[in-house]
Amino acid sequence: MIDFERLDRALTGTARVVGLVGPPGSGRTALASAYCARPEIIRRFRGIGRISLGTPPDTPGWLPWPDSPAAAELTLQIARTLKQWGSHEPRRYHQMREPVAADQAAAELAAWGDGRLLVVDEVVSAEQVAMFEGYQRRGRLLLITEHVSLLPRGAVVVWAPSPPGEPGPRPEPRPLPEPNPLVTDPRWMSERLAEDGAPGLAADLALAWAARADPAVVAVARTLRDEEDAFAAVREPRTLAALVSALLPVAPAEEYRPGPPYLVNRWPSPGRFGAALIRRIPVEEAENELTDILVTRNSLWTVTSDPFHGGAEISRWEPLSGRRLIRLTLKEAGAVRIAVAPDDSWLAYSTPSDAGFNVADPVTRRIHGFIPGRVAAAAPDGTWLAVADEQGVVRIHDTGTLSLNHQISVHWAQVTALAVAPDGSWLASAGKDGTVRIIEVATGRPGRAVTVGEVTHLAAVPGGKWLAAAGPYGVHLIQPSTGRNRRIHAGGGVPHALAVAGDGSWLAAAYDGAGLLVFDTTTGDLRHAPPVPAGFFPRWSRVRLAAAPDGSWLAAGNPMRIYDPVTGEHRGGFPAETWSSRAVAPDGSWMAAHAGHDVVILDLHARPVPGAEPGHADLFQDLFVAPDGSWLATRSAQEAPRFWDATNGRRLPVQAADVTFEATPTAETGDAVRSAHDGHTIISADVSPDGRWLAVLDLPDAYHRRLRHSWLRVYDRAASLEVAAVPVLEIALGCRWSPDGTALFVWGGDGVQGFTWVTQSRV
Repeated sequence: MIDFERLDRALTGTARVVGLVGPPGSGRTALASAYCARPEIIRRFRGIGRISLGTPPDTPGWLPWPDSPAAAELTLQIARTLKQWGSHEPRRYHQMREPVAADQAAAELAAWGDGRLLVVDEVVSAEQVAMFEGYQRRGRLLLITEHVSLLPRGAVVVWAPSPPGEPGPRPEPRPLPEPNPLVTDPRWMSERLAEDGAPGLAADLALAWAARADPAVVAVARTLRDEEDAFAAVREPRTLAALVSALLPVAPAEEYRPGPPYLVNRWPSPGRFGAALIRRIPVEEAENELTDILVTRNSLWTVTSDPFHGGAEISRWEPLSGRRLIRLTLKEAGAVRIAVAPDDSWLAYSTPSDAGFNVADPVTRRIHGFIPGRVAAAAPDGTWLAVADEQGVVRIHDTGTLSLNHQISVHWAQVTALAVAPDGSWLASAGKDGTVRIIEVATGRPGRAVTVGEVTHLAAVPGGKWLAAAGPYGVHLIQPSTGRNRRIHAGGGVPHALAVAGDGSWLAAAYDGAGLLVFDTTTGDLRHAPPVPAGFFPRWSRVRLAAAPDGSWLAAGNPMRIYDPVTGEHRGGFPAETWSSRAVAPDGSWMAAHAGHDVVILDLHARPVPGAEPGHADLFQDLFVAPDGSWLATRSAQEAPRFWDATNGRRLPVQAADVTFEATPTAETGDAVRSAHDGHTIISADVSPDGRWLAVLDLPDAYHRRLRHSWLRVYDRAASLEVAAVPVLEIALGCRWSPDGTALFVWGGDGVQGFTWVTQSRV
């Protein structure tokens, strides 16, 4: 009785977390189970969940914890707990994301915390405890463990009774189980999805990944992590098999496909992350918006700002695991700019009210000093920081002591940009006085002014042989040693971004109204001017650029497109916003980009999906199907029609035929179909040529589900019965049947998709 009273007193007090601590054995678990079974306790809480952890399986050291079997196993247990709670609130549960990654599971669990008690037994690691950090702010958490040091700060400790006799043996680490050989078999995947949902499949994939790191397993696991919302609440075997075949990088044999009628991809789905997705890190919270990304040798730094209330947050992350290492909250800060040491030893940040940069220790948050100015640039080795102000003065400070090395008046107007030589020997500054100056860092001596007109972007090529400057009046190449200046482009419009090749062979600039321009730095000639997407609303968007450290690729636009800067070839892309070259890892192995409310970490060495056509992911506003069904034509507002093979999606030359783009099909759907689409907006509807089938393209309303995928559904018109469904593009605009009724095509803001319609009559 005394033990019950102690536990009850702790769980009804002010502390959100209670630790039930005692030696290994059944005593702790028995006490918690008996307590939770009492009628008055059941009535007190809105719901009680139980998760049992225990010693996690051995995991290879190269595998980050969020990808480990232990994390996947915990994610699956959380998903089961949410399903239990959701049985009492089915409408809310079906609107929820089904978690397949640890951070998603933690976020969903926290959202369900109000008034509930969660009992977590056999806690043995800090990573496990960290998963419940968000939940403990809203619900009651009872952690059962042997190690009091694992409990979070502020937890109340209740010492569990020791079991009679000798204490039980300490559990040994579990060996890693043998991976299921069928883990990527489409039929088995469908059965696993039907049994335990996407979290169950993710747990089995994590075991296989840890056991052998098979590229096919990695590809499926990463794709599932990004596409988990498509699998939410889908358990009908035929639809699941279609999902597996449509979204995951597996090639199902004919016998694994669902029974007809069904839809199957004619070519790979456009614009997916696929195996390239290493991690998805949620960074935007509440009303905060992402304003900056910066990558150092070992870390990812993000800045988010609240445009309505003025707050800001600076975070440091471990990029490959997605673990937040540092969070610095600034009140009433507004738009924040940052500079960081390559080894993360110091952080400089500026707010609009500061009129300068605070230099701080990121770990202790102690501010060591303040440097006035609006623009900053750091030495490649982080030993000094240059800050320029609105009076044209540049100050160079030692970052170890913050002593002032040099104060140089280089412009008679505001400094607009700074750039540093790769070896740190010189610093370039651009001012509103229309000049660029090269400053010798060792002496603080400025070189002669180079007149170039207003400049807003500077970039130094690796090797320091020349400096690129871009502004409204042109793009210039400046030789730092001599001051020689070549204008290679006349400008016109507002420059958005500037990027240079690692070997100095090319230069890329993005201008408002001119798109992407790639120049040969030897001749100054324009190499390529490929069309670049600037978001679904390009009028309000800016084109961002990022370049490989070795100059082998150039990323641009939103959604991101990857180009070969030598040939101009479109290599592929991702459904994310390019950020800048500051968001590329120094060794070029990965890149950070912006996707929705998240920062995504992309593996730049991942193999593309076989047979994928990069152009399929472009924005298309209209689609035309040839009368014989052999080819398609697509059109956007920015370019001439493009032609595609309707069978495999391959690009075709211009066809000598009349192309008439008709209005998006909007066939009558009927009351039964409209009722079935409650909570969804019907975007387009088209009747098959034989009149038997109705294809409906819909988009879940924001309230009904997280707004992500559109869905293509096919109905038997006579029975008003849905017979097939697959998720399609995120921003779909229309669907259309082929003239013979054997294919369906979907087009929209992020691509074009083709499906073969297989019916009973074709079996």
